[in-house]
Amino acid sequence: MKKFVSSLLIFSFVVLLTPICPIYAANTLNYNANASSGITASGNISTATVDGQSVFYADTTTGNKTIYFDIDDGVINGNAEYKNATVKIEYIDSGESGKYFAFEYDSISNSQKRHELYGETTSEKKTRTAVFEIEDAYFGNRLKNADFSVVMPKMEIVYFVNVTVEISDKTSGVEIGGSTGKFGNIFFKEDEKSIDIIFTNHREIPISGTVTYTAKNEADGTIAYTSQKPLQIGKSNSVSDTVIIPSANLKFGTYVLEVNFSNSEQNISANTNLPFSVCKSTTANSKNEKIGVGAHFNWGGRNISGSMTLLDKAGFSNIREGYSWPSFETVANGERNYSEIDVCREFINSSYDKNMTTLIMAGYSNADVLKTIPAEVAAAAENGEEIKLHYLPVTADGRKAYVDYVIKLLDIYNGKIDTVEVWNEPNLKQYCSNAYTVPTGVQRYAALLKDVYIAVKAKYPNVKVAGPIISSLMPYADAYLKEFLAQPDINNYYDVFSFHNYSYSDSYLDEIIINIRADLALIPEEKEVYITEFGVGNTAYSETKDEQYQAAGLAKYYLSMAAENFCDRYYVYQLSKENTRLESYGMLNYHNAKYPYTARPVFLSMANVNSLTAGSEGKGSTNLSTKLRKLSFENAAKHTATDVYFTVSGTENVSVEKTGKLTEFYDMYGNVLDIAEVDGAFSINATTEPIYAVTYYNDKLDVSVSKKFGELVVSGNVYTSHKGEVLTIKVFDDQNKLVYINQTTLDENLSFKFSFVPLNESTKYTVKLGNVSFDEIHTTEYIVQNIADKITVSAAKSFDEITLSGKIKDAANDETVTLKVFNNNGVLVYVNQIKTGANGDFSINFVPLKQSDAYVVYIANKTLGDVYSVDFDEESISELKLKPLVNGTRVYSIDEYNSASSVCVAVDNDKKLYDGEFTVAIASYKNGSLVGIEMVEKGDMLDDNNIYYHNVNEKISNADTVKIFLFNSFSNIKPLTYSVELK
Repeated sequence: MKKFVSSLLIFSFVVLLTPICPIYAANTLNYNANASSGITASGNISTATVDGQSVFYADTTTGNKTIYFDIDDGVINGNAEYKNATVKIEYIDSGESGKYFAFEYDSISNSQKRHELYGETTSEKKTRTAVFEIEDAYFGNRLKNADFSVVMPKMEIVYFVNVTVEISDKTSGVEIGGSTGKFGNIFFKEDEKSIDIIFTNHREIPISGTVTYTAKNEADGTIAYTSQKPLQIGKSNSVSDTVIIPSANLKFGTYVLEVNFSNSEQNISANTNLPFSVCKSTTANSKNEKIGVGAHFNWGGRNISGSMTLLDKAGFSNIREGYSWPSFETVANGERNYSEIDVCREFINSSYDKNMTTLIMAGYSNADVLKTIPAEVAAAAENGEEIKLHYLPVTADGRKAYVDYVIKLLDIYNGKIDTVEVWNEPNLKQYCSNAYTVPTGVQRYAALLKDVYIAVKAKYPNVKVAGPIISSLMPYADAYLKEFLAQPDINNYYDVFSFHNYSYSDSYLDEIIINIRADLALIPEEKEVYITEFGVGNTAYSETKDEQYQAAGLAKYYLSMAAENFCDRYYVYQLSKENTRLESYGMLNYHNAKYPYTARPVFLSMANVNSLTAGSEGKGSTNLSTKLRKLSFENAAKHTATDVYFTVSGTENVSVEKTGKLTEFYDMYGNVLDIAEVDGAFSINATTEPIYAVTYYNDKLDVSVSKKFGELVVSGNVYTSHKGEVLTIKVFDDQNKLVYINQTTLDENLSFKFSFVPLNESTKYTVKLGNVSFDEIHTTEYIVQNIADKITVSAAKSFDEITLSGKIKDAANDETVTLKVFNNNGVLVYVNQIKTGANGDFSINFVPLKQSDAYVVYIANKTLGDVYSVDFDEESISELKLKPLVNGTRVYSIDEYNSASSVCVAVDNDKKLYDGEFTVAIASYKNGSLVGIEMVEKGDMLDDNNIYYHNVNEKISNADTVKIFLFNSFSNIKPLTYSVELK
């Protein structure tokens, strides 16, 4: 049994609704620190006066993180009428970014349901109001004898001013859920944009109404799709519907599918907004080797398998993860014990399986371990320090304990960890308490780095050691950097110089680049340079900025650095944001999202960066004006150059000269821009969002087709691909019948060549080439030339001698022509070769060995595209017919070939290769010709615990070779793995 590998990950969700209609307050209830009306609060509540306002709060310092609210049962208790409700919570934004609270409530289907929205604080002090609209309120006192609550997940104190509840006249009782079948609701281009919707009627009566679907682009609000249909739901029942949005309607970007079910007569309005996105993808062999992500899987709660598949398809090649020393090594009864952490094992193995590199940040002190070391305890006491999480060891014994931890970590994952970072941001007090000063802190860190380097290289010479992880290479860190480099022989004790940087704004980017260039000039050239955390700083944002601004900002920051070739690797911080703040960095939505891991715009912008610049070398940056910037890249392997244009502010026109055969323009997400060429140049309006101009110095694809002696020859180059990439080939005749299917790989020149003898003669052949580097399937047509256009022949007979003469129109002087003459019994009676004359003419006289009533003369020449035959007889010698030589009707038997009847094709759904549909093609050949093909879709295969099987039940006849292919779909013919050949 030959096993192929694919992947399919189903992500489902059930969500309730946010009404699009206004709330009409039939009953309004209230609670604050001074009074209440219809609401009772509980949960060890404290009160205070803040900014002149009376507030109440949960004292999280005592472990109390929840306040519970109970609505008077005389107002609502069980919500039998399914009334909608709105809860408004007024609170004080303390000016400290990062605080937030969750809202939980007693819903129809869940007594402790968390709302998709959160309350948040920013850096701007003022009073805010969080509004939570609820269509599935039950409010039956099932949430700790209450109806709803506020929760401070991070144990931060949030001050509340007032809570109001409005009970609406509108009703629902209808629950709407959905499933895209894609992790995080993220579609890639080749995916079918299919969304399954489930409507659940909680009422005891049947209901009917109209459901309206509207898909909107979140960036510009344009409607990509809309439809409407009637819907009936039985009492206490569910019905499902499937929405398929045509791919042609969707650009790369983030979207929301609005679902509204309504019936005015029954006073029902049920709604939900389903977020989804369409993202540009890359292939496993064309990922951006320079870029990675700080994933923070070790923080818990993250879907590692789904996240790694997503990052792989979006073109990321590196993972950075913190590995806590205290979580890895514990002390019990004076004994130090090591344990493998399940989360870390899972992500390291997944990273290794996907050919990603893993960088481990070996994290901080282990107070329990260091306190068992007398020398360290004494040194800390002498220095007046406390041994805790960020305490940097002082003594050789303390450093050895840290070194033991690093070596033990490498022992467990031998061969799967690429780089170890020693500590994290030792120049900042919060990450290196009492050890950050210059020079004392630098000296202590340098000593630790040296000890780690010596131990690692002695046992694992191929593992890279990185330091000093400075935050950040800006003026305030210069003193630490220079003191670090001044330590004796320090450059002999690290492989990678690593640093962090978060500062960014459009106007400040030039200065950042200047500062980083100056600092990196101090690093020895032989060292690799990694920026292991980079993102967008909070100070760059205000309430007028949105996630699209952040997406542009991160792309421009990376591209500006990469254009200067500052670093060998770049790690985005981080995978997912931790609360609702726009400036809280993360490429995906996480715990506060209605649908976890939905893509933020920045994920799409970085996937496009990977797609367009992977494998490219930076060629510098140019200030075209005070506001206009140009970043340049070159990809020698693909014969392309990419220029990126953007402004510091506003819009500015720029003329781009055409320099290659083809120039294509793309927006921030990878959508093609329609920019016409006028007099050898393109005029574009640059904005603060990057625009990419990709120039192809050769054609994207160069294909030629010819036919020689019955054999079709196809050759060419795929200039947008890379060596070793798989190319799928399908050939159809003029009846659109598949006559050939195969796969080949591109050589070092990105070229390919294949040939075959078609089973059927045709006047036209269509060659379709599928490659993951193509946006679409490439099609080339080859028209078989009429024989009369290639050769003219005449024949004459005098006595026993036959004279054959003619002209091959495209032949040059002195080309060889081969002649074979058969009698009417098929016996060869003459064979010879002659030379053509100056005009391609030829003539020959011969006496056949055996007389016959009719003769067939076969003519072959390298200029001719096939072997041709001349039929003539003695009675009609002047009426000659030329026709192609066709294959005989012999049926080939392979009775001795029995293995084909027992071949079992299996596609293992192990989430490594692909997460969509696939097709298995089983092709039979004889002497290079396709004699049969069986196409098996995934849905037609047997499913045995996520492994799909198909048995070849009948013996394959008329064949000597069987090839089995795995495609993403038969229509696209893009390969998921290389074909397997059975002989």
